[in-house]
Amino acid sequence: MYDAMAAALDQTMNQFTAGSIIKGTISGIKGNEVFVDIGYKSEGVVPANEFADATLIKAGDVIDVLLEQLESDSGMVVLSKSRADDKLRWDAVLAKYTEGGVVTGTIRSKVRGGLIVSVDGVDAFLPGSQVDVTPVHDPDPYLGTTCEFKVIKISNERRNIIVSRRELIEERMADKKRELLGTIEKGQQRHGRVKNITDFGAFVDLDGLDGLLHITDMSWGRIKHPSEMLKVGQELDVIILDVDMDRERVSLGLKQATPNPWDNIGGTFPVGSPCAARWSIWCLTARSSRSSPASKVWCTSPSSPGPSVWPAPLTCSTSAMRSTWWCSASTPPTRRSRWASARPKPIRGTRCRTATRSAAA
Repeated sequence: MYDAMAAALDQTMNQFTAGSIIKGTISGIKGNEVFVDIGYKSEGVVPANEFADATLIKAGDVIDVLLEQLESDSGMVVLSKSRADDKLRWDAVLAKYTEGGVVTGTIRSKVRGGLIVSVDGVDAFLPGSQVDVTPVHDPDPYLGTTCEFKVIKISNERRNIIVSRRELIEERMADKKRELLGTIEKGQQRHGRVKNITDFGAFVDLDGLDGLLHITDMSWGRIKHPSEMLKVGQELDVIILDVDMDRERVSLGLKQATPNPWDNIGGTFPVGSPCAARWSIWCLTARSSRSSPASKVWCTSPSSPGPSVWPAPLTCSTSAMRSTWWCSASTPPTRRSRWASARPKPIRGTRCRTATRSAAA
């Protein structure tokens, strides 16, 4: 009998150790103090401001409190409800999440070097470099948003959690990329969005995989810069020209989605027939076919500056060198050539009169 009572007393005393969480019953409220009976020889006191809404508490409510001190200078037990709630939330997070797992949280505020994310009531730190895959210079638009994060590190001693949104996005993008590479094929038409523009082309996002659209594959005509046809964020349909599985690179084409104007060039411009130069046609006029050997003739768009010419094709080729096509043409003489009045070519061995222009030693 005595041994049982001693064991029960020891168990009761072990329960009342500093730092432990115990259940207590609210016995009364006086001003800013809430009295809680925890079954000890004296009642404990909890500040009223530790409750979310002090007007809702009443005598008889059972709450969790953390025992800070068994006896204060006034002989009362010192308790804390807010610290008990923090510890319970922390223990719940440790039991629910591990490093490398995915959590859902709300970005609550910004601090030096990053942002504070609330994960099940526990504050986690999101470094500024881990907010997105691209550098974020203004974090204000992210405040108040709820996102998924990857747990990078959990420190139980410091009660600190570090999370990353960037790593989670990059992992999901890599999964999408592998899935897309498994289904993409040469000749397919895919929908994409212009991600970046350079001097030699544009990079198009195919929903997880970036493809290169070279400037020579944008138009059947000639353009000086990709920005003449595209802009960042523009959505478009492209043709898959080539897929390199080893290097995970995709070549795209835009002009291939439209008919090739040179497929029927021979029927449209028969050899020897006069024709006007068109926007998508590049002509080469031989020097010997011009009305004057010193004159310059260009076959350009009707809206482009330059002399008006009406070439007659001599030969037409549908062979391509990248996206540059050629058509040699001649221009009908608009005036009498100065060579038409030239004297007949001298016959070898005949005498002729001439003038000396220069002499050299």
